[in-house]
Amino acid sequence: MRILIIAAVIFWLIVGFAFGQTAPKSEYEIRVKTNHLVVKYQKKSHDLKLLDEIGARRIEDAKILFAKRSGDFTYLVVDVSGMSKEKPDDRMCGAGVEANLLWLKLDDRWEIKAVDSILYESCWVTVMADEGYKISGNTLSIHFENFRDDLITDLTYDNDRPEKGFAKKTAALNVDK
Repeated sequence: MRILIIAAVIFWLIVGFAFGQTAPKSEYEIRVKTNHLVVKYQKKSHDLKLLDEIGARRIEDAKILFAKRSGDFTYLVVDVSGMSKEKPDDRMCGAGVEANLLWLKLDDRWEIKAVDSILYESCWVTVMADEGYKISGNTLSIHFENFRDDLITDLTYDNDRPEKGFAKKTAALNVDK
């Protein structure tokens, strides 16, 4: 009986790898190192240089929201935030925060093949997400307003279809001028 159970577990593991899987977020660790993101997976660290993709001048925090292997690629959705200015001061945005959601498509060597970066909080651009993002099961959603460009954006991400990336709907912000 024990051999039958072990064989069934091995079978389901193989099927999971064959059809793509969602790796538990706990298998991935992320940390910030000198404005780089370092993702550790299966005891190996991967340095991802993404400062040019985000609004912050200095990365302070990063959190993996979703991680999934599908086909030949690994897909990550990461929440990254940091200071609006490299050195805080008492002038405009001196204590401001910039926050981005990043969708990353990585190959087997962990080289970045595609990035979609969405600025959802910003002192400089005046972007605000009143309630932040919400995660329900395998779906992320966020609603934010860009007052500089007078736009409202509703963004969703479906981790069951990671290759599709972020789905965005924008509309004009009705602002009385």
